[in-house]
Amino acid sequence: MTPPTDHRADPDLARLAAVNLNLLVPLLALLEEGSVTRAAARVGMTQPAMSHALSRMRRLIGDDLVTRQGSGLALTPARWN
Repeated sequence: MTPPTDHRADPDLARLAAVNLNLLVPLLALLEEGSVTRAAARVGMTQPAMSHALSRMRRLIGDDLVTRQGSGLALTPARWN
């Protein structure tokens, strides 16, 4: 059996270990609603809390994740890969 990996030795694993899976709910709502305000209302968050969750996800992933497209939001090209 392989011993557990020390995530501190691998930056990718360290970043993954820092991910709060609760951030996936706001991300999905953002993508489906195409609006920070509507996504926040959908999941019972305030608009500033939704914006903060998006900022946290952006820092963790190291990408903008979504960009404005017309009056809505769309995944960045890097996220499609």
